Amino acid sequence: MPTRCIYWERFAHQIGRNDVAVDLIRRAIAANPSVADYHNNLSLALKETGQLDAAIAAARDAILLNPNSAEAQNNLGNALREKGRLDEAIAACCMALQLRPDYAEAHNNLANALNNRGHIDEAIAGYRMAIQRKPDFALACYNLGNALRGKGEFDGAVAAFRAALQIKPDYADACNDLGNALMDQGRIEEAITAYRRAIPTETRLSRLAVRFGRIDAKQFRHHRAGQLHQKAVR
Repeated sequence: MPTRCIYWERFAHQIGRNDVAVDLIRRAIAANPSVADYHNNLSLALKETGQLDAAIAAARDAILLNPNSAEAQNNLGNALREKGRLDEAIAACCMALQLRPDYAEAHNNLANALNNRGHIDEAIAGYRMAIQRKPDFALACYNLGNALRGKGEFDGAVAAFRAALQIKPDYADACNDLGNALMDQGRIEEAITAYRRAIPTETRLSRLAVRFGRIDAKQFRHHRAGQLHQKAVR
């Protein structure tokens, strides 16, 4: 029964039904409470549903059952960061890396916490470490781009966003923020191309259409801007 629950939990997670995943994992834990991975999976699903306190508790349960679980330490750090408990998040991610130094996701999550803490240079180094260990890590490339843009290093930001898109061509957020970085440099035509690429795959179409309309207005294409603004508010 626990194995069947975990099978369906993974399917529910893949289709975005994390509420169902939480219920299924809890059934598996009720049948076999000593499996650390079940508690770790519960932590992930709870975080996705916004239940951060419960996610933190589940990750700690996983660590009690398996103190050598780098994955549980990493997930604990991620949940703590989203809760705003940055010092604890940094400590948990560092513990994950102590257990598994080549853990790219933990380097990325540590960099996120450092970035939130305002340690941008350390965060940039962390994102680069994540990419070095996992060259096809699109999220780390994207995060690196945002950190570099925050420092005003626009050439580096553009390169990082383009690296993310080379790995994941339909990465709408990377298209959008590539457009932002290009706009920072005054490269308006290239920015429009990036925003156009984002719009078909971006679920937040209205926000992008408004932004796109403003750029066209900036180029004095008032008719096109009006069309896009109308599309955004439909």
